[in-house]
Parts: sequence; structure tokens; C-alpha cells
Amino acid sequence: MKDNSPLARAKAENSFRDVQGKTASKAVPKPQYEVEGEQLREKIARLKSLREAKETAQSKPSKR
Repeated sequence: MKDNSPLARAKAENSFRDVQGKTASKAVPKPQYEVEGEQLREKIARLKSLREAKETAQSKPSKR
């Protein structure tokens, strides 16, 4: 026999939302090639900013 009371329906909906929330919040690990690609792009950006800072410092005449 089904329980069609509003309380049973609310309880079932809350249970469904909990299960949905837990499923959606699970982090899916990234493939190794994506992780390495992100690391490489970050490294290139860091080196580029260091190179630009060095070039800017060298182009300015020093006041001595």
C-alpha cells in the first residue's frame, strides 16, 4: 500500500535532494594530461611575467 500523505511525500523529496546533492558534489578527477597542461600554462605565464619584468628593468636607465 502506498503512503500518499504530504509528510511522506516531503520526506521522499528531501531524501531525493540529499542523494542528488551528494552525487553532484563528488569531484571527478581530471585526466593527467589536463593537469599537466594546466601546470605548464601556469609555468609559462609565470616565466613570461618574469621575463617582461626583467626587460622592463633593463630598458629603464638607472639613475646613479
